[in-house]
Amino acid sequence: KAAHILANIIENYPRDTVACFDPVKGNLPRRKLDEDKLIAYLEKLAKNGAGALLIAASAGGGHLRTVDELDAWFRATCKAKIGKCVKMGLLRPEDSIKDNLRLVATMKESGFSVGFIRPGTNLPKNSSCKAVAANMAPLVKMIGDAGMAVGCYSISGVSGGGNRLSANALSYLVKGNGGDKICAVKLTELSYETSTLECLKHPDLKHLKIVQGWDAYISRAFMDGPKHDAK
Repeated sequence: KAAHILANIIENYPRDTVACFDPVKGNLPRRKLDEDKLIAYLEKLAKNGAGALLIAASAGGGHLRTVDELDAWFRATCKAKIGKCVKMGLLRPEDSIKDNLRLVATMKESGFSVGFIRPGTNLPKNSSCKAVAANMAPLVKMIGDAGMAVGCYSISGVSGGGNRLSANALSYLVKGNGGDKICAVKLTELSYETSTLECLKHPDLKHLKIVQGWDAYISRAFMDGPKHDAK
């Protein structure tokens, strides 16, 4: 599926993606994954036409998943019968190289097609475009080397120091080692002009799928997108 997406990104990247949190059971501070509910959840989403499922790294409220929890979550998705629905996983630059190698291997074994990454929480506030790109670059190569496509994600409300992934930072990644495996950028930022529109206009990003994250800007993105389509 990764090769299919990369062969014609604009045409073959899934039309829509559902960001999936993990059903859990038990009590705080640490709940446990409810595999039966996860399987039912993913299967119902696929049955109802979801193009892709993004397995994310947080259940909201700052309850970030540990590496062990993410690994178990990725593995559990194998039990869901989702047909042609594409599986995507979100990884974090602030996790160690060793931990991310483990998670990338699990994703590959578990049938994931795309590995998404965002700027790490280990970045200082107001980092430069080159610093943001350097922070994400090892994971770009790692995911690509595993035979998966790469998705980049800008969500500065979560990333360290409030750093967003700018169009220029993404351009550095596209031109860098493994950048040919980047297929999309998802933008969930409060400013449309400095996120989605900026990426649509950038000459180095015309081959990528630009994915609008905030509902408030979807209609505008639908109108602007065709004006900047490489085709």
